[in-house]
Amino acid sequence: MSSCTVVFTLLCSAVLSGSSARRSSPDQEDVQGKIDSARCTSRCLTLHMTQLTAAFKHIQSDGVLGWCENHRRCSQCLQPCKDYWQTKKLLPPKSCETECVTSREFLESLRSSRQGDCPSAQKATGFAAACVESCSVDRHCPAPRKCCSNGCGHTCQSPSNLYKGVPLKPRREMSFLEDGQGHARVAWVSKFNVSVEPVVYVLQSRWNTGIHPSEDHAFPWNTVAMSLSERVVVPEVRSQRWYQFRVAAINSQGSRGFTTPSKHYISSRDPSPPEAPINIRVTNQTLFLATPGLGTHLRARSGGQGPAVGVLVRWEPPREGDLPVHHYRVTWTPPRHKPALQGLAPPTSHARGPAAHRHKAHTGKQDQKESTSRVTPG
Repeated sequence: MSSCTVVFTLLCSAVLSGSSARRSSPDQEDVQGKIDSARCTSRCLTLHMTQLTAAFKHIQSDGVLGWCENHRRCSQCLQPCKDYWQTKKLLPPKSCETECVTSREFLESLRSSRQGDCPSAQKATGFAAACVESCSVDRHCPAPRKCCSNGCGHTCQSPSNLYKGVPLKPRREMSFLEDGQGHARVAWVSKFNVSVEPVVYVLQSRWNTGIHPSEDHAFPWNTVAMSLSERVVVPEVRSQRWYQFRVAAINSQGSRGFTTPSKHYISSRDPSPPEAPINIRVTNQTLFLATPGLGTHLRARSGGQGPAVGVLVRWEPPREGDLPVHHYRVTWTPPRHKPALQGLAPPTSHARGPAAHRHKAHTGKQDQKESTSRVTPG
């Protein structure tokens, strides 16, 4: 059977509708890892406070982090903090030396010991005073409780001095300023802090699509950035999305948690059309003869004359854009020659999966220049 050439052109169409994203609670382990990394960063900056105060008028500046990364000893201290932020894994012991070692040990202690102190064993009451071994490390207890000794066993107890030396939460109100390239500056105002250590801020965002903002249909919180200043430039703010932000103030002693979610923010930009699909593949070409009962709907498009060819078309979706893709429009042009009818394959059906559609091109008149299209779900 000779090959039959069929030309396809794919176009994407997108419509605006409510997102069916399922709302779920944020990954607590990931959030705690970001907070621990920020505590590690604040500790390193505190160790070099003398040099920082001599070099900077205001410590709460992102230029301080740049200085630390270019300072040999400070950058060694900062390396485990950065790796933990990016990979959620501790650096191997052999990869550390000098200040890197103590910084890694500090991170390791944060993984095993929660914020706050264990209360006096004499103050334990109820089950907390029971002579049992109900835990061995803090992570065996529900947050924010710690695994503490009561004199004859270990139980989960509420910590004392939970917020000792910890900075206050910033104010809930935030301001937003967007440029023409889809970058938004998110700014907040901190309350007066008694912290003598540099305060590191962790900013998170979540969003939903739709005509109206909705917390019930928003995606989980996602960490955007870590900053020493009270503002962050968020890249690639998508249009037609309702964003919310929250921020936590952190030093080496810990954090009081995130602020309540901000008011909803939506970009003023018009949405961009989706990009074209990629990696288009045409497979399983099948010739349908003019047999009664077979390929009737195929020959109907070509006037009911001659055989028809069925092909399976597959593709990969485009990159995520401003709007979700709900349908694909597939257009094709039939060939301008008759294929040799040799080695005929038996009639088969090739429609498979949501991203594949069965497309047919009539192979009749040689001078025919018809083109047609079909819409398939995305």
